[in-house]
Amino acid sequence: MLDIHRSPEEAKRQRKQRAARIVVANKRRLLEALHKNLGNVTLSCEACKLHPSTFYRYQRNDKEFAKAAEAVENTAHDFVEGHLMKNIKNGNAQCQIFYARTRMRHRGYGEPDRTPNDPNTTNITAGAGGQGLDLSSIEDEIPEDSIDDILEMVANERGKNRRNQNKNGG
Repeated sequence: MLDIHRSPEEAKRQRKQRAARIVVANKRRLLEALHKNLGNVTLSCEACKLHPSTFYRYQRNDKEFAKAAEAVENTAHDFVEGHLMKNIKNGNAQCQIFYARTRMRHRGYGEPDRTPNDPNTTNITAGAGGQGLDLSSIEDEIPEDSIDDILEMVANERGKNRRNQNKNGG
């Protein structure tokens, strides 16, 4: 309803307050969507009908929002890392090699070396200074779709969580 008794300053103040409430609501919705989408900014923005640049602007200009988004991202990392560790414990060699390459570099595990004679051959060595255990023979036994299995597991877990929320009325 139009209030003809409002001053222009009062109208401007009310518009600013309404815009601030919308921004707060958008930030809350984005953080909830970010949690549901395991930290994926694009999917979260699509769910909230906001452009990703809005997320990044909020992140850049609001330290509290940036901290909350980082906490959500860390939760997503913990979730994925938990599944990775479960696969490692179950003897998944590709997950074990991935973990060694990415988290145990300080122990001498690293990216594979390409032999100068054959660019298609990978020699993976592990141990101090790249000496010790030779994992190149194991690599041939690793199924190519193992990473797809991990991603599928994450998707299944996400689906299970959604089904549980629907059952519980959430």
